[in-house]
Amino acid sequence: MRKYMVVVTCVAVLLAGALAGAQTKVDETRPLEATGTVEVKTIAGSVDVVGWDKDQVQITGMLDENVEKLEIEGDRQNLEISVEVKHDAHRNMAAELTINVPTGATVELSTVSADLSVKGVAGRAELHTVSGSITVADRPSSLEVESVSGDTRVAFAPDRSDLESVSGDIEVADGVGNLDASVVSGSVTVAGGQFDGASLESVSGEIHWKAAIAGRGPFEMESMSGSVVVAVPASVAADFEVSTFSGNISSELGPEPERTSKYGPGRELNFTAGSGGPRVSLSSFSGSVKITTR
Repeated sequence: MRKYMVVVTCVAVLLAGALAGAQTKVDETRPLEATGTVEVKTIAGSVDVVGWDKDQVQITGMLDENVEKLEIEGDRQNLEISVEVKHDAHRNMAAELTINVPTGATVELSTVSADLSVKGVAGRAELHTVSGSITVADRPSSLEVESVSGDTRVAFAPDRSDLESVSGDIEVADGVGNLDASVVSGSVTVAGGQFDGASLESVSGEIHWKAAIAGRGPFEMESMSGSVVVAVPASVAADFEVSTFSGNISSELGPEPERTSKYGPGRELNFTAGSGGPRVSLSSFSGSVKITTR
């Protein structure tokens, strides 16, 4: 028994050493101006970008055995960080990186399946991934997100926010200005904010809007086969245009919906709430449209 335990212990030690040897630790620092640009490219793993009050970039983390090297190029205005992968190892590599950047820096991240996280960055943020998730905290000056199948979570959408996904869900907790968000089979949820206008589109997913209806507008929300649900205060002031081809319309404001044709299934609902205001256009081809008061 004692001999067996000795063998097991030796194997465990050897495995630990092999695992430790399979990873390379990263700890690099480069100067960058307060409003410089940081561009990051990688395949898989994770990239966490955190803003701080130093005029430099610090890169820490781990690279697995399939990573050839971490390439860092550029100057104080523009810095490019690339994870170079060994030949034929793209599917198995992983890089876990934490990158501290000046708070006012512009951040451009491009990955395949790596998860992206941005926090404490007040500059422009452009985030692109295929299947990784995207999380944005705090308030970048502008935001552009593109994802194929990963979910997107945005704590605060600034003016000029453009969010796109194919099958991932998009969730916005708060925001201001103008918001564009579109998905194919995922859902779009806007939980709060004071937007001047918005354009939300989905093919088969649902759209949920709980933010204020204010500003100049317009607020346009459209889904082909998913439902559109809008929650507004009973005192809202806006001009509503609601339509659906084969779905239902229900509203706690305004008159009853009307048929668009005596013999067809289409329905519409047009009315002015309060003293009127921004145009709110809600439509779904085969899904339902619902307006609730809160």
